This record gives sequence, structure tokens and C-alpha cells, in this order.
Amino acid sequence: MAKCELAIVLEREDDNYQIGDVVRGQVKVNVTQHCEFQEVFIKKFWQTHGKGNEDEGDVQKIVLFKGDLPLGEYSYPFEFELENGPITYQGENFGIQWLLEARADINWAIDPKASIPITIKANSEQPIKLTQAPIENEIDFAADLKRNLNLDHPAIKSKVLPIAMSIFALYSFIIIVLAIVNIRTNAYDSLITNILFWALPGFLLFKLCKPFIAQRKLGEVTVTIEEKDYHCAERITVKVNFTPPKNLTINGIKARLQLNENVISGSGKNKSHLSHQDVIEEKTLVENRKLPANIPFGQSAYLALPTEVMHNFKSPSNKLSWQLVLDIDIPYWPDWQLKQTIQVKC
Repeated sequence: MAKCELAIVLEREDDNYQIGDVVRGQVKVNVTQHCEFQEVFIKKFWQTHGKGNEDEGDVQKIVLFKGDLPLGEYSYPFEFELENGPITYQGENFGIQWLLEARADINWAIDPKASIPITIKANSEQPIKLTQAPIENEIDFAADLKRNLNLDHPAIKSKVLPIAMSIFALYSFIIIVLAIVNIRTNAYDSLITNILFWALPGFLLFKLCKPFIAQRKLGEVTVTIEEKDYHCAERITVKVNFTPPKNLTINGIKARLQLNENVISGSGKNKSHLSHQDVIEEKTLVENRKLPANIPFGQSAYLALPTEVMHNFKSPSNKLSWQLVLDIDIPYWPDWQLKQTIQVKC
């Protein structure tokens, strides 16, 4: 039997709180054998759970007692102000919960502890103060590279892009020639090997060249999204403008607002990345439109955030971000796409 037992009793019957509230309660200590306490304390912290590695942060600790306690039952009051985020969240890949944990640090014994979860929701009258855990590794390397690579820079347009497109054309030609040779000689094993060997570099080159290939039909595309911190139920306005150099038919232009979850599971050779997207709203700006050459075209639309919304969040292994995605569907031609991360706060 343990030398003492702990329990946490909240002042309120329910465990639902808002940012700006104060959580009060008592830690009950039942001492059944004589023991010397280094300290009895309670802490408040958030913790992630789900498919990714567990992260925790914003640890606040209150020391309740130090010293000896004779046999008996004792009660120690505590209170925490709820000023910092994140708010409680449950998604597909990970969730965020807040915990109260009481612990008795006893010499030469297993430390008894007790914990209970609490739910913290947004408060429209008080903004959240976000504190992030130290970032030890980034999650979305490809997105960071795309953001940092200025594809409209003159040097990239005049030098890098033509070289990349030429290499892509050469890759495509080589794959076709090898496929024809392998089929004619019935060397199907070599055909599969060649396709696998050439496919990945070709795919990466295509991804690099795709926006520029699309712009050959569209001309330079300008997208305007107001850079600001968005809140619940707020509208996000997106405007797109371009001038096609030749007569052009497009199947449509769509804008969608999505919530992205990205997590890291494991480490080293066992590390894996998981992602999930929830489309919150999608709008069609244009559908089946013929556009005359050299005539400026512009269209705008707005997308609305939900009335209850989760803010952007990032910890070492778990990330949640809001993204506005714009697609221009061109028949028989690579589509044009833009992905823009937006900041959402509660």
C-alpha cells in the first residue's frame, strides 16, 4: 500500500473553462504511513496525444507543502489563472488536452500522483496568449522551401526555369524511348526498372515546372489575400487577376479554406510524417469560361471561418495550420495552384 494517496477536487462541478477564467480547487492528501515529503505540488500543463509524438508545454507549478506530515488527511487549496493557449482541441491526427497533476515527492519511495483533465475554450472577449514549445525540428520542409523560393525572381525565370523545363523534356523523351525499346525487345523487367529509376526525378522536375507551364497559358497571375490575424466567423477575401496572352478556355477557378494537421511519429530511422486536411469551405469563382486574349480578367470571392475555430498551433512534433488554396483548372494542360498559409487566432 502507498504511504499516501492524492486526489484533486475542483471547486466547480464541471471541468469546462474559458480563457480568462480561474480554476480553483483542493489537493487532498491522505497519509497512511509516516513519510518525509520533499514537496507536494500541483502543476497545470497542456499535452498532445494521438498519432504523433507527445509534446507538452506551458507548465505552471505550485508547491503546496514541504516537510513531515503525521498520519491523517490534509487539504491544500490552489488556483491557476487561464491566460495562455492553446485551447483544447481534438482532430484526426492529434489532439490537445490540459491536465492538472498533483504529485508527492517522497524520499526512497514511488511518488504518488493524481491527475484530471480540464477543457479550455476560447473567449471572444479575451484574446489568447500563445506560448509555443521549443521547436527542435520542422515538419513541413517542402512548404518552407516553396515559401522561401521566389519563383518570380528574374534570375529564376530567365535561367533556372528554362534549364529545368529542358531537363524535364529530356527526361520525358528518355522515358518514352526506353519504354519503346523495352517493349519491342520484350524486356519488361528492364521496363519496370527504368520507369522506377526515372519516375521520381521526373516527378520532382514536373512539380517545379508546373506553375510556370500553367502561366504560359494564363500569363502572370496575381492573387491578393489580406495579410492579418483572422478570428472566428470572419471573412477571408481572395482576389485573382491575370491577362491571358492568347484566347483561353478554363474549366473553372476554385478557392477553398482548409485545416491541415501534420505530425511526426517516432525518431531516427523509424520517424514518419502523417498529414490530414479538412476542407472547411469551398467556393467556385468561375466555371466554364472563355477568356479573350490580352483582356485583363479578375474575380474575387470570400470564405468564412466557422463560429468556433481552432487557432494555428505548432509544437516539436505536432502542427496545425490554416491554408487558403486557389486552383485554376485548364483543360488538357497542367493546372495552376497557389497555397497560402493564413494566421487564425481565437
